Amino acid sequence: MERNELIWVLRRNLLLKLSLYEEAHAVDAREITDTKGKWWVGYSTKDFTPLGRETCFDLNVIKNICYLLHIQLEEKFRGRGFGWNLYEAIHAFSKDVGCKIVRQTPSGGPIIDGKRTESRRDYLLRRGYVPFGEHEVELRLQER
Repeated sequence: MERNELIWVLRRNLLLKLSLYEEAHAVDAREITDTKGKWWVGYSTKDFTPLGRETCFDLNVIKNICYLLHIQLEEKFRGRGFGWNLYEAIHAFSKDVGCKIVRQTPSGGPIIDGKRTESRRDYLLRRGYVPFGEHEVELRLQER
């Protein structure tokens, strides 16, 4: 895939899966090495700035695996299903670009939404991800 096609596929999936998405949000893709087929893809409700408080994620697409490097949801949207909608947009994008697996090393603090407190790893395991290695989890897209 080429850069513009990756951007278009991500925008389409955000539009379909994430009601918070707006056309003005930042979406970009860049090749990460000289080797064809390795991409960084990102989304942010604001410009791409480090350590912001926006809703955002960063992906690396390498062969048939999408590595979810970072995901963040603005605090005001938490506990209302938008977080999982963000994951669903990533899953749909990954599948559309030919990935078979979405892999993540869950990190950060616990998820607290007024009903429960759980680790991000437990949240993802409950949502269909499976353990991979000591810390990572993955979602096998071909099985869904």
